[in-house]
Amino acid sequence: MFLLVNEDTVRRYKSGLADEIEPAIVQLIELAEQGLNALEKQEQALQTKVILDGFGSGLSDRLSADRKREIKKTKCIHWY
Repeated sequence: MFLLVNEDTVRRYKSGLADEIEPAIVQLIELAEQGLNALEKQEQALQTKVILDGFGSGLSDRLSADRKREIKKTKCIHWY
């Protein structure tokens, strides 16, 4: 069964739906930006830690396997 409606009705419902959805979309974008900022701060902290740990002997000698994995995870997260 189909119900035929005029174009004005479609526009009205479309506008109402957009008004209803927009606040949720804005909130999700803000949450995503906050998460991204937190990840960027974490990445900077890890990079600083790696640099500071690298002074002394060679950087590759100083990094443990856990730290290497942590750096790789941070880089992977940054690409998404």
